[in-house]
Amino acid sequence: MKKAGKEPDNLSYGAKIALIGLGEFLILALIKAGVGFATGMIVLVADALASCSDMLTIFASYLGLRISKKSATKEFGYGYYKVETLAALIVSLVISYLGFVI
Repeated sequence: MKKAGKEPDNLSYGAKIALIGLGEFLILALIKAGVGFATGMIVLVADALASCSDMLTIFASYLGLRISKKSATKEFGYGYYKVETLAALIVSLVISYLGFVI
């Protein structure tokens, strides 16, 4: 059941979750790279690099949420300039480029 009182700030909550995800991907990438180099398994090193590309997309999403929060007004609660749409475009370009390179 929803508590009475102040509404949660969805942009701040989303940015917080993005930072948590970024930290988790960083730990995961470091573990994969460490085990990959220690054992000589190139596939784990490649997967660590893939996790780094995921971190880049999460960071772009985080920046989009932070900038959207700054441009939010009472009339446009999620920001007037739709920065999150621009962040999504950047994320899709990064994913497309990585797919082409791979």
